[in-house]
Order: sequence, then structure tokens, then C-alpha cells
Amino acid sequence: MLRAMLMVMIASVPGPGVERFAAYETAVLQLLGRHGGTLERRLRHVTADGGWKELHVVRFEAAEGFVAYRADPARAEHAALLEGCGAVFEVLTVEDVG
Repeated sequence: MLRAMLMVMIASVPGPGVERFAAYETAVLQLLGRHGGTLERRLRHVTADGGWKELHVVRFEAAEGFVAYRADPARAEHAALLEGCGAVFEVLTVEDVG
């Protein structure tokens, strides 16, 4: 039986990188559905320097979907946008406790 996977992605993006990060996210978030993923929430805090702390709550039907999303060639096509934005990421697998 496949087990659903709930994740939180936290991105810290410096002010000069927000445009590139936004372009990357626009391109790749639409790929989630191909792999059984759903963006449940997208939250953003604007920092004093104009940067972003952005949080995504994402659910995959199974862990294999997350692996497939990360390996999707269409996602890799946009990697240059991400590389130039200076973002630092943390990805957590979480449980819904309430």
C-alpha cells in the first residue's frame, strides 16, 4: 500500500534573487500534479532586505512521487533560474497532528 507523504519546503531567498526564484517556482510548481503532488499552502514573509522566506506545504500520494518530481527533466530545464537566485532550502517530512 502506498503511503501519502506530507512535506514542508522552506526557502530563504535574498532580495536580489526573488525574481529568479519566482520564475523558477512558476515553472516547476505546475509539475507537481504529474507525480501525485499537491501544493496545499504557499506562504511568504518579506524580509527587511526585500528577500523572501517562502514556505510550501506539499502532499504527495506516495514518496515515490516526490522522487519522480525531483528527477523530472522538465524541472531540470529550469535549474539555471534557481542556481542564480541564491536561495537556501530546507525540506522537512512532517505529520499532520491536528
